[in-house]
Amino acid sequence: MTLAGYFGSRTGRPYFDARLILPRLNVTSDITFLMDTGSDGVVLHPDDSRHLLLDYSDLIPSPDLSLGVGGLVADYTENALLVFTDATNQYVYEMPISIAPNSTHMREMPSLLGRQVLDDWHITYRASRNLLIADVDYASFTVPLPGNFLPIRRNASRD
Repeated sequence: MTLAGYFGSRTGRPYFDARLILPRLNVTSDITFLMDTGSDGVVLHPDDSRHLLLDYSDLIPSPDLSLGVGGLVADYTENALLVFTDATNQYVYEMPISIAPNSTHMREMPSLLGRQVLDDWHITYRASRNLLIADVDYASFTVPLPGNFLPIRRNASRD
């Protein structure tokens, strides 16, 4: 089926909402992700990490540095489930994600939804018509929903 994204009201940035589950840390929360075709993977940035009340001392340092707009960063890696919902299904992606360090220059940056997920979607992006939808070609697993279920939808508070 089709996932509905949306464009931020001020910046026009493209967003998708998902439920993020970090099983090892027993953390679950809804997160707004900026669609970023320039990002290799999924990155949780500090504002969302603070919202989740993550204790950075509990996180596992990534063995490699990440390269982004701000240069090289020593981040953290955590196994996660990302759950995207439409009117009929939940699409679950089981994968490691990056968690950016809690640094002041990364604050107010949205968490990123990169090609690790986007490569498995067929995306229609038409900002001029306020149309952002994704047809899921692949997910780790798909869970059918009962009728009359409403998908997760947050407003991009940064936007």
